[in-house]
Parts: sequence; structure tokens; C-alpha cells
Amino acid sequence: MAAAPSSVAPLAARALRLVGLVLVLSVLVDYVASLVGANWSEPRWYVATSSQWIDRGVVPLVGLTLWFSGDWLAQQLDPLAITQQKLVRAIARILPLVLSVIFILAVPIHLSNAFTSQAQRLAEVQQQAQQQQQALDLQFQAAIVQQKQQLKQLFGTPGLFEQVKASGQIPPDQVADFEKLVGKPEADIDRFVDQRAAEAKQKQEAELKANQDKQTSAIRREVTANTVRTSLLGLLLVIGYGGISWGILRQNPANV
Repeated sequence: MAAAPSSVAPLAARALRLVGLVLVLSVLVDYVASLVGANWSEPRWYVATSSQWIDRGVVPLVGLTLWFSGDWLAQQLDPLAITQQKLVRAIARILPLVLSVIFILAVPIHLSNAFTSQAQRLAEVQQQAQQQQQALDLQFQAAIVQQKQQLKQLFGTPGLFEQVKASGQIPPDQVADFEKLVGKPEADIDRFVDQRAAEAKQKQEAELKANQDKQTSAIRREVTANTVRTSLLGLLLVIGYGGISWGILRQNPANV
């Protein structure tokens, strides 16, 4: 029964190092793959890529911890094991420093491009609002001309207004307003149409403005939340990898 732990310990050491290596390599493969087809001139690509790198950054941290734990356990079981796997051991000791530098750079890169991307998205919302405003102006211009012609014909043709009113084609809430135009000159009809169109247009413009403000606020909230989260996580990763690197540098050279 006493021999069981000694037989399990080497297996545990190998498992820790293997799992740690797989975790680290899987993320490094993802990092390399994210650079394929990179759009270096597009701020949104930098934002998405840096967010992805930082989000996955904790996985190599766990992987390195497992690998170092397995390596330490292997050395406790066999002090001569330190002479084995020198290349892997050297890479494992350099990698935390490399990753800490990467994440130190990733945070300001993410922040800079996040605000640039935000400015682009806000400009797109503004441009879309301007296009909608132009379309609204053209729509109302055409509607005003058409309604003026229709009303002038309606009130200019004897008996036509009474006939249309009796048929129910005029909405009940507009009958009273239309009755005030009976016998009025065309200038009054023009003012009536212009006033009603201005009120309707003002209402639709308010809806467009509210929609634009809603989109703008949503973009600002999204960017702020993403930058705060990514920046804090990036700083934590820098602390984590930096702590490992500092511990390695302080380690006895004979044990490296």
C-alpha cells in the first residue's frame, strides 16, 4: 500500500506538465490565427483582436502554473530531472516575460483604437441621421405639393367637398378644420397645409433625433464598458505574468 503514492506522483507530474503545455499552446495557436488576414488599418480589428487576446490571456497563466507545478514535482521525485527538457524549460521561463510585455502593449493599443472606433461609429450614426433627414425633407416637400393641389381642387370644385365629406373619406377629427377652408382663398389653403406639414415633420424629426441619441448612448456605453473591462483584465494579466517573471529572475540560477 505504501508504494501507491510513489507510483502516482510521476504520473501526476507528467499530467500537470502536459495539460499546462496544451493550455499554453492552444492559446498561442489562437493568437497566431487571429493575425491571419489582419486589417492593420482598421481600428475595429485592433479592438476585437486585443479584446480576444486579453480575454484568453488567463488560460496561458493557468497553463504555466500547471506546468511549473508539474516541473517542480518532477524535480522533487528525481533531482536529475532538471537536466531534461532544457528547451521546454527555457521557453516556459521566457514566455511569462514575453506575455507580460504583450499585454502591457495591448492595453494602450486597445484604448487608443477603441476611442477611434467609437468616433467612427458615432460618425456613421450622424451620417445615417443626415441621410434620413434629407429623405424626410424630400418626402414632405412632395407631400406638401400634392396635398395643396388636392385641397385646392377639393374646395375649388363646387359641391365636391360636401360630397367627399358625406362619403366619409375625410377623417372625423379633420372635418372641422377642413370646413374652415370652405370659401377661403388659396393662400389660406397653402398656410393650412404648411402648418400641418410643419407639425408632422417636427414630430418625425423628434423621433429621428431620439433614435440617434439612443444609438449614440448605446455606443458610448458599450465602448466604455468594454474598455474598462479589457483594461482592468489586461492590467491583472500584466501583474500575473510579471509576478511569475520576477519570481523566475530571482530564482537560483542553478535551478533554472
